[in-house]
Amino acid sequence: MSAAAGIRHATAKTATFKQNQPGRRPSAISLAWARRIESIQMFTITKQFAFSASHQLAGLDADHPCSRLHGHNYIVEVELRGASLGARGFVRDYRELGPLKTMIDDVFDHRHLNDVLGHDHPTAERLALFFYDWTHDRWPEVTAVRVSETPKTWAEYRP
Repeated sequence: MSAAAGIRHATAKTATFKQNQPGRRPSAISLAWARRIESIQMFTITKQFAFSASHQLAGLDADHPCSRLHGHNYIVEVELRGASLGARGFVRDYRELGPLKTMIDDVFDHRHLNDVLGHDHPTAERLALFFYDWTHDRWPEVTAVRVSETPKTWAEYRP
C-alpha cells in the first residue's frame, strides 16, 4: 500500500470511527482533511534522450579504466511530476521537451565532455545535476534526472 493510500485508509477509518460513536459527530476539520487526502494524486511522466560522447576522469589511479580516454552511449531520463493534469490531460506534453533533445544533439552528442563541461570530472552524477538544472529552469515540473553510462549503471539527481 502506498503512503498516500495508507493515509487515506487511516483517515477514512478515523472518520468512520468518529461517525459511529453514539452522540459523536465528525469535526469539520477531520472531514476536510479526509476529503483533502482523498484528492491527493500524483502523476509522474518520464522521457529518455540519448547521446554518445567521450570523457576522461582526472584524479583516478593510472590503472583505473575511467582515467583513460573512453566513451559511452549515454541515456538521460527526465522525470516530471504534477498533482493535477492540464486541460489536455498532460502533466506536460512530451513534445514540449523538444528543446532538450535539440540542446543534447547540438552540445553533447559526439563531443568530449571534458571540453563541453569545462572540467576534468564529467561524471554521470555531474551530468545528472547539469541536466536537472537546465530542465528545471525551463519546466518546473521536473523532479529528477537520471543519467546512464552503461545499461547497468545510473546516476540520479533529485533535490
